[in-house]
Amino acid sequence: MKLKETEDITNKYKQEAAESERKFKSLEKEFQLFKENQSHTPEVKLQSQINLLTLEKIELERKLDAANKSRSITNNNGKALKELQD
Repeated sequence: MKLKETEDITNKYKQEAAESERKFKSLEKEFQLFKENQSHTPEVKLQSQINLLTLEKIELERKLDAANKSRSITNNNGKALKELQD
């Protein structure tokens, strides 16, 4: 009788484990769908656009600084050339 009880308990636990695995997979799929839906929300898209625009702004500021430095150097060279000519 002990062998039969042990087999019954073993089968019961196997069934519970299988049911838990099914629930886990179902919740995992549900979570994946949730994540996919979240990535398509307007807020996420707007944040992505803000990040891209911020990077673009930083790059344009660097270019502006470089242009201003170049112009300053050119002006200084022009002044120095005039002083040498005088």
